[in-house]
Amino acid sequence: MTGHHGALTYLLGINALRASEAEAVRIEDYAETLRGHGVLHLGGTGTKPVTMPVTVPVLRTLEACRGQRTEGPLILCPVSGKPIDRRATSAR
Repeated sequence: MTGHHGALTYLLGINALRASEAEAVRIEDYAETLRGHGVLHLGGTGTKPVTMPVTVPVLRTLEACRGQRTEGPLILCPVSGKPIDRRATSAR
C-alpha cells in the first residue's frame, strides 16, 4: 500500500473520518503536538473546530504520505499529483 492509500485508509478507518473530511486534511492540520501527542485539527460539523489525537502508526503513515512537502493538501493522487477528490476516495 502506498503512502497515499495508507493515509487515506487510516484516516477513514482508524480515525473514522468521512470521505470529505479525509480529502480536506492539509499537512498543516497535523503539524502540532498537544501534551506530547500528535493531533489532527479538523473543521468539524458546521463551524465548530475539532481536535483529535493521532496514534503513532497513523502519524507515521501521514508523514510517509507528506514526504518532503511542508504545506498543502495531504493526500494527492499518486498518478496526477493533484489533491484527491470524492470520486477517488469512493473508488478505494
